[in-house]
Amino acid sequence: MNTAALRSLIEQALLLEQRDGLLAAHLQALPGLHRSLRCTGGTVQALQGFVEGYVRAVPELLDSVAEMARRTGRSAALAPLLCAASQFFVRPPALMQGQSLLAELLDEAYLAHRLVEELNDRYIACFAEPLLTLDTTRANLLAHQLIGESFANQLDALLDEVLPGVLAGAFSAASEPGTAQVESVWRQWPCLLQQLGLEMQLAAA
Repeated sequence: MNTAALRSLIEQALLLEQRDGLLAAHLQALPGLHRSLRCTGGTVQALQGFVEGYVRAVPELLDSVAEMARRTGRSAALAPLLCAASQFFVRPPALMQGQSLLAELLDEAYLAHRLVEELNDRYIACFAEPLLTLDTTRANLLAHQLIGESFANQLDALLDEVLPGVLAGAFSAASEPGTAQVESVWRQWPCLLQQLGLEMQLAAA
């Protein structure tokens, strides 16, 4: 998996955004976040910083999954998931066409982050404990809102089509990875949202 190429693409998108400001215009035009979300300092600048950090986190996240797979002898089992996540960027689905590059990368980053979230859910189902110390739930919820409810739901539907093929052989209850090996990889990922310098609370609906 060539995350160096992915990093280069992300930096290109950030340079284009500095020039054109298309994502900033999109964020400015948003009607508002869902009432279940509260962002401290939820200005356009803060939200744009979140988007940039959320997208930039993907290559390191995928590298961490690959390293965890290598240490636990699951490189072959997790290869389909890593391939699917990178392919979202290399060959974006047709429904993403017509957006600014950074907005398109937000969509693709959302799919990649959600894939890893589903991987964690599968691990919990097998072993009754989380694989990741990384908390992506709130960050993914915020990304879902910034993408837009209707389009994000289309991305979720696309993810539902991909998941059976990429997670089928990821884990089995018969062979649990070594906890110390897994924790040593994920210790750097406490909470994605906090790492991006944005606070968010899940308010009562």
